[in-house]
Parts: sequence; C-alpha cells; structure tokens
Amino acid sequence: MLEKVERIVNRIEDGLILALLVVIVVSVFLQVFFRYILQDPLSWTEELARSCLIWLTFIGSALAIRAKGHFVLEIVTSRLPGRTRIIWELSLMIIIAVFLIVMIYNGIIMLPMLSTQVSASLQIPMSYIYLAISIGSSFMLFHVGVIFWKKAGEIFARRLEDLS
Repeated sequence: MLEKVERIVNRIEDGLILALLVVIVVSVFLQVFFRYILQDPLSWTEELARSCLIWLTFIGSALAIRAKGHFVLEIVTSRLPGRTRIIWELSLMIIIAVFLIVMIYNGIIMLPMLSTQVSASLQIPMSYIYLAISIGSSFMLFHVGVIFWKKAGEIFARRLEDLS
C-alpha cells in the first residue's frame, strides 16, 4: 500500500518538475526573443519564470529527500558506528519532520494575508506563489515519513531475526 502511494506521489512530483522546467525554458526563451530579436520585451515572462523557479525549488527539495541527495548529513552519518548511526538517522528524521510541519503550518498561515496582494505583471494572488512552501514541505514530509517508516521497519526486522 505504501509503495503504491509513494509511486503516485513520485509521479505527481516528477510531472510538476517537468512542467515547471518547460514553463521556465519557454518563458525565458520568449523573454530573450522578444527583447533582443523583436526589440519589444514582454513584461510577464521574467515574473513567470521566477515564480516557477520558486515552485521548482520546493518540489525539487522533496525530490532530493526522496533520492537521499542531501549529502551533508551522509558525511556525518557514514562516520558513525552501527547502533549510533541508526539512532542518529532516526533522530534527524524526527527533527526534519518537526521543521517541515512548522514550515507547512506557517506557509498556510501566510496564505490569507497574501491572497490580497497581487503580483505586478501576472496579476495573480501572491498566495499562489507562496503556496509552494506548504506544498513542497508536504512532499518533503511525506518522503521523510516514508524513509523513517522503512528504516524503522529494517530495525524491527533485525530485532525479530536476533530473537529467532
């Protein structure tokens, strides 16, 4: 069941990342084309690319957690002995999860205030852009939870083997 949900979430993330990258590339291409070829720059392309980059950063961070790509933690973790390493990894995941819950909560709290502000060129509520904080942090929290669950399952399985 968890694997099925994980596959669905991964597809959603991958699709969002691909779509955001395409929008950024097209937007920047249009900006360059209109500015330097047609000598008539578009006002909205830079803001669209920047907004998509914000979304891409948060969704990409979730992808980095999924791929275990945050190397700084691996440097410390790889130097620890067995049992200490497991306790360290689980403790880090709990700390990260608490931080992400705070990010999600504060991101949601900001949305009503930002819904009255409108972006300069696109004329969309700024809450759409800042929603990336809560959505991206939710994806990150999901992956941290999956990693924690699998790691805890490994520990439990080892304990059962030791008892046998």
